Amino acid sequence: KPCSRTQLSKELNVDYKTVTYHLKIVCKYNYISKEKFERTYFYAPSEKLLNNINEYYHIRKLVEKGE
Repeated sequence: KPCSRTQLSKELNVDYKTVTYHLKIVCKYNYISKEKFERTYFYAPSEKLLNNINEYYHIRKLVEKGE
């Protein structure tokens, strides 16, 4: 579901600035979509991410193993 930076920060228990930094990167590569509602931006998985979700899980596994 779409979430704001504040919601993501609380949900992940990560500093707001850290969430903002990483969202900027994944938005740059179109893995997350960003939409503005009133004065708040909401972020959600993009079609690109959803279409490549298997690749994402493969990379995640490699990162978790430290490869």
